[in-house]
Parts: sequence; C-alpha cells; structure tokens
Amino acid sequence: MKILHIITALEKGGAETNLYRLTTNKINVYENCVISLKKNCYYEKILIQNNIKVLSLNFKNIFLLPINLYKIIKFINIYRPNIINTWMYHSIFLSILIYPFINKRFVINWYIRHSTFDYRYTKIRTLVIIYLSIIFSYLIPRKIVYNSISGCKNHQKFKFSKKKSKIILNGYDSQEFIMQSEKKYKFLDKNNLDNNTIIFGAIGRYRKQKNYENLIKLLGKYKKINKNFICLFVGYGLNSQNKKILNLIKKYDVQNNIYLFDQVDNIVKIMNILDINLLFSNYGEGFPNVLAESMLCGTPCIAFDIGDSKSIIGSLGWIAKKNDNQTFLNHLVKASKIINKKSNEWIELKKKCRDRIISNYKIQEMINKHIQLWKEQKTR
Repeated sequence: MKILHIITALEKGGAETNLYRLTTNKINVYENCVISLKKNCYYEKILIQNNIKVLSLNFKNIFLLPINLYKIIKFINIYRPNIINTWMYHSIFLSILIYPFINKRFVINWYIRHSTFDYRYTKIRTLVIIYLSIIFSYLIPRKIVYNSISGCKNHQKFKFSKKKSKIILNGYDSQEFIMQSEKKYKFLDKNNLDNNTIIFGAIGRYRKQKNYENLIKLLGKYKKINKNFICLFVGYGLNSQNKKILNLIKKYDVQNNIYLFDQVDNIVKIMNILDINLLFSNYGEGFPNVLAESMLCGTPCIAFDIGDSKSIIGSLGWIAKKNDNQTFLNHLVKASKIINKKSNEWIELKKKCRDRIISNYKIQEMINKHIQLWKEQKTR
C-alpha cells in the first residue's frame, strides 16, 4: 500500500516530528512518500536517508503556484497512492484545490494538529483557509484525524464534520527519551554555576504562539523572589540575532538568567539539563510534544491549560488557567521550593512523570492506530 503525506514544511516542529516518527518506524511497513510545500527543511534529508521519497516545492513564491499545483497533481496521478494524508491547514487547503483533478478512488485524510486558533494573531489568509476547510470537510476527507481531544472538540464547535472525526494521540519511544540526571550538574560545572542553581527551560520555535515576550517579563518578576536560576530558551530564532528578544531580556534585567540556544539536534540532552520545563503558549497548542518528551526525561512541567496540556501532565506538574500569569508565577515558586529541598518527593515526582508517559502514550499504539485506519480505508 502507498501512503502519500503532504505537509506545509519539514521544519523541526511537533507535526513534522510526528510525521517523521510515523513514516520511519519499523512497524510501518507501507511505502511512504512525502510532499513538502517548502524546500530544504530539517527533516528532508533525514527522511531521504531513511529511504522515504521526498518531493519538496517552493510554495512561498505565489507566482509559482500554478506550476507547483500542476507538479503535485501530475505526481499524484503517476504515483497513484492508496491514501493521501494532508497535514495542517495549508496542506488541507491544497487538497481542496487539487481534488477536482485527481482520481476520486484515492482516499484523502486531513490531519489537524491545532487545538484552536486566536483571531488576534491568525493571518486573514489562514482564517479564510480554515473557513473554506469547514465547508469542504463534509465533501473531501474520508477522515479528519486529530492528535488531541481538545483539537477535535474545538474544531467540531467550529462546524467541522463530526461524523468524520477520529482522534489518534501522539506516541513516544521511551528508549529515545531517557533520564540522565547527571547532565544538569555537568552543565552547571561547565558554565561555572552553583550546584543549587535552578534550571528552567522553554522549548519551541520563536513565534507569537509561544509567548516568549511575556515569559521574559514573568521571569523578571520571579528574579525578585529568587535570583539563583537560569532559563534555557531553545528553538529556531532564539539566538543573539533576535534583537527583540535581546531588548526584552535587558528591559526585565534577566541578562544573566536567560541562555539563548537556538535550534539544537540533541533535545534529549537539553531536557535532562532542566529541572522544570515551561510551556507558556497561550493559544494554538493541540498535543504539545514538548510536555510528553520532557516528562519522559523525568522533567516535570508547568503549562497553561491549553490543548491537551492538562491531561498530559495530570497531577504530576502544574497547570495555570490560560493567561493567568500570577498563578504561573506561583507555580514557579512552589516548584522551586520542592527542588531546593532535594528530597525524595522530587525524585519520586521525576520517576512518576516518566512512568505516566510510558503508560499512556506508547509510540507503538499510535502507529498501529494509523495503520489500522489505512487498512480499513483501503479495503472499502
């Protein structure tokens, strides 16, 4: 069976990472192929190295749109996939454009990764795509696959087809994300920091959704309570070239507390350095990989109650209501006190975090659910 995946880009993000895991895992014995609407992204070479065929196009240039659409239509009709999975809004919109020109025997699934969207920050073009997708959700996709319970509920409220909805939660390899507590102390020693320094982390690309500006402001307030901390900002665009971030760091007097790491390859190492992982996003998150991955490394998390964050963390971390910065700050203070005690309570919490993800979010279960869906669709 041939499975074609169409995705907006192959950057190092949550959806892209799950696509990589899904297509390269040994359980998935089908022939997988990927079309990326952006060239030269992080996972492109990695997928090719894993014998996954990748067709990457330049959809940034609007003048090349007709040519690119023709290339995709031609490729699909020659490749003749059994299943076409379109990942995220822009690829879903693409399926609407090409639908009249491809064989109707090809099954199309929409893969939606967002929980919701914020009108204040969403581009008008994206809003138009979403509303068009609502209309065509009753015609084009065989299934609309959500990776979060909140995403499914919210999109159904927006009037996406309920009948076609299916939830497949993310899954993780516990052998890939392991606990290595010694990493923290090696990092502290390397950077000449006190062993009692608390290390927070915020992991994710620099974008409005991740709310880094307000996180810096919050860390400025936290510094007035406890100066003995650092926070690692890890993700594409979080570097010394980002003047806006640098100015905010200076404004809130956290120059010695925030370390900018930009994008890194070894995220497991970073997660093991952290005492607490912070997810400060205030919209858009569906099933945040960064929470589950951190917990697998034995790193508890603090997050706003968006997407499936609350159900991922459970009672083994801290949740604040959306945009409730004061409660988030209170959780930082509370967590810091537990860390400073260096008691069995903290050690047990770290172990329980890992056990929770292993028990509830196995990668084998995730992949098997996708495969079962495709099998059912092929036999119809």
